[in-house]
Amino acid sequence: MEECTVNYEIGDIVEVEMSRDDTRLISVTEKRERIKKGHPGFCGVLVSASTPEDGAIGDEVWAYDFQIISVLKLSERNKKKQWERVGVIGVDSATCWIGDPCYVIHSTETKFELGRTWEEFVNSTSGSLAHQFNYNSGHKGLAGC
Repeated sequence: MEECTVNYEIGDIVEVEMSRDDTRLISVTEKRERIKKGHPGFCGVLVSASTPEDGAIGDEVWAYDFQIISVLKLSERNKKKQWERVGVIGVDSATCWIGDPCYVIHSTETKFELGRTWEEFVNSTSGSLAHQFNYNSGHKGLAGC
């Protein structure tokens, strides 16, 4: 295993590669000179995972420094904030929608970017981990999933 020196601090969010198809985002809570088997690493809270089998958001996890592939540096002001689990949602469609439902549910105007059918909606987001939906007028902000 190749040792590497990565510049990260407690409070930063790091992207780690657990295996070829498994990357996770972890908020660092503790750095250790020897996390396991004599290698440097860190402990943290899982922020995002490739699949539900990789862990639940908020799980306490650890990883080696050499697994880090990117670091999101946070400002001092943001480092004081802590992640807080506010609930759990079921996601049967593999999609979590964040947006104002009044523009979709109560609207008489069809949002063409969303598609006219469930299949069109699913196809509009396939192949990406995240997708930004725009209002019909073209500006961003309708929703993200």
